[in-house]
Amino acid sequence: MGIAAVSSHAVSKKHLTAVSIVQSASQTNIRAFFGAGPNLPCSMTATTTSECVSTVPSTSAESVPAKPVAVAPDGKASLNGFLVKKCVTKAEVVWCLNTIATHESFRSAAASAALFPIMFPTCDVAKKLQLGSILFPLKFCSVRWLENGKALARALQVLPNVVKYVEHVKKEKKLPACGSYAHVETAVKDEMLPVKLAFMLSVSEELEPFLAEFQTEKPMLPFLATALDGLLRSLLGRIVLKEKLDAAGTFSKLIKIYLENPNNIIGIAAFDIGLAAKSELRKITKPSHTAVVSVKKECILFVKVCSAKIIERSPLKYKLTRGASCLNPAVCAASVEAGQKQLNIALEVLIEHGRLTGLQGERASRSYVQVCSNSTAQVRLRKFDRARERLEKLWVELCASSHEELLLFVKIVLCLSHGNSSVERGFSVNKECLVENMKEESLVAQRLVYDEVSAAGGVAEVDVIDMVRSSNIKWKEDLERKKKERLDVLDAEREKKRTAALVKELESKKQKLMEDAQLQVSMLQQEIESLKQ
Repeated sequence: MGIAAVSSHAVSKKHLTAVSIVQSASQTNIRAFFGAGPNLPCSMTATTTSECVSTVPSTSAESVPAKPVAVAPDGKASLNGFLVKKCVTKAEVVWCLNTIATHESFRSAAASAALFPIMFPTCDVAKKLQLGSILFPLKFCSVRWLENGKALARALQVLPNVVKYVEHVKKEKKLPACGSYAHVETAVKDEMLPVKLAFMLSVSEELEPFLAEFQTEKPMLPFLATALDGLLRSLLGRIVLKEKLDAAGTFSKLIKIYLENPNNIIGIAAFDIGLAAKSELRKITKPSHTAVVSVKKECILFVKVCSAKIIERSPLKYKLTRGASCLNPAVCAASVEAGQKQLNIALEVLIEHGRLTGLQGERASRSYVQVCSNSTAQVRLRKFDRARERLEKLWVELCASSHEELLLFVKIVLCLSHGNSSVERGFSVNKECLVENMKEESLVAQRLVYDEVSAAGGVAEVDVIDMVRSSNIKWKEDLERKKKERLDVLDAEREKKRTAALVKELESKKQKLMEDAQLQVSMLQQEIESLKQ
């Protein structure tokens, strides 16, 4: 419906009657409970029209028009509450059957269900429709780490049902022969499995914020050293002795902690598995001391391996990573001297590799002190919010035109920072858009639509009225453009054919002239030979 149609409907007699009836209903009565018939597709809320509300005939002798009875707003107090549940189940089954019949994916069907409340705002069935699986195991991926926390949480949720399933299957004469069942059967035999999953989930939730923050196209290199140092200290704090961790006050000392040395690791008795794992442990009936010690050893080993992998691939071992933290607004605002120290480390690396000259480095260092010592700049640095602002804009504003060498340093350092989002979009988003025999223009168009919808926060967040404004004019303009392109192609083809025909005609004339000339040459040669004799 357009804006004019909605405005017209709002002042119509039918709509005003329905609104007055709903507003006059102050409490629920017995007639409201039995108001709706069993064939109604959705329960009647306070926003439904008078056509969807049941009527109660008058018991008097006079012919009095039947008045609609307002239905209780909540489904719990009306018969519709029971009918809606049946209608919802039927709608879900029918939609799933349609998904299979049309060869669509269940994931796309689940995504469509989120749009139904927007498309049908007065229907309770649309509001309660749910097509996605909420109690089915999720895939654990060894590459896309940001999805593993959800998989672990779902595994904890469905584990009791999986145990019941295995117990039921064991009662059957013939067991499943697939390899996945063998893995599941072996896993559920471990009574400490919920404890292990809960501990893994707690570690995953500690890692995921770091991964999510730095998987971006924003320049984040100046924040990397501080964030990674905090993450690594948090992980090592689970297993490393406090005095050893406190002694490692710098980045370089932190990554040099030898985790294989038992003198650096806390004892098993002092190891804390966390509140979530303890909660799962309390649910186990009389766990053995051996099992508890074993699970603590495995948890320590798990944290040790995670920390070792971070240290192995950590950029903290590079001087430039530590030096780039000089552009972190928090470092600049806290201490100009500390920021200048990190700046000199980064400048040494760039000068050593020929990216800057020594004089440029000195001028950049002086400009850095001048900029960070300015009171206005200090206020701007303290107010910087990296979740909403971009770092390069901040430094371009602070450097202005009088600090060219510092601005050059900022450009070099920030260009080294890149997230994984572009790579992810390359192999995941395009794959979602690809269809067999799709033209390049269609792929580009779908990609643009996908990016705009994602930027808006999803299909449900797109302001349709604003987004499609003048869309008909744009469509007609595009049709005219395509028509012009087709005509240009036809003209080019006709010109090409005309040129080819002309070339062929000229070549034919050339061949004929060459044949005539050859004949004349032959005749002249014969005449010359006859005269010589």
